Amino acid sequence: SSQLVKASVVKGDLCCAKFSKDGSWYRAEVKEISDTHCSVHFLDYGNTDRVVWSDIVHCPVECTSIPIQAVRCALYEVIPCDSKWSPLAAEAMQKLTVDKPLLGRTHGQLPDGSFQVELIDTSGEKDVNIGAELALMGVASLPGSSSKPPCSVVTPKQPLQLAPTSTKPNIKASSLPVVVIFSKDEEFSLITVTTVDTPHCFYLQAVTQSSVETLTLLSTQ
Repeated sequence: SSQLVKASVVKGDLCCAKFSKDGSWYRAEVKEISDTHCSVHFLDYGNTDRVVWSDIVHCPVECTSIPIQAVRCALYEVIPCDSKWSPLAAEAMQKLTVDKPLLGRTHGQLPDGSFQVELIDTSGEKDVNIGAELALMGVASLPGSSSKPPCSVVTPKQPLQLAPTSTKPNIKASSLPVVVIFSKDEEFSLITVTTVDTPHCFYLQAVTQSSVETLTLLSTQ
């Protein structure tokens, strides 16, 4: 059977899990374990879910060498108005960014590995700096400023769907490589935000032909 054996599973294991909102299978990392459920982190999108054990299977071996497609990031030079981020800040950033083609550039990495990024929405008549817009909305503070170069609009990501397939158990999610989105600091890349927890914890994917091809490949495994 391709289903994971609960007794053999530990935090950090790689698996495929069925997302409760769409019924599709995605690569995931086991985060928390209980008698009836398992909390997982979907590696290629950054979101999390709590699923029953019957909805967790071994990841197809063909998918274990494909780089993780979602990169964790934090908005550059953007800070909360108070001591911590409010739910309103996350909601505002979701409306401004999720599933939209954006320009992103990195300004280095934080100790936890997150990329500090600047995000620009160029889909309208005027470019919108996401950090500056959050500050104008009163849900964030923006100490600095940034430039706003032009960019053509591109098609966002294709959905990832993984069918359950048997493979060798207990591969660690941390053993998977991570896709390279930002090759150099200060250079803009085409990206789309997939998940927002706070403006200092969100996930994005590259919007390139190769990233679309990778997600398409995963969907056929």
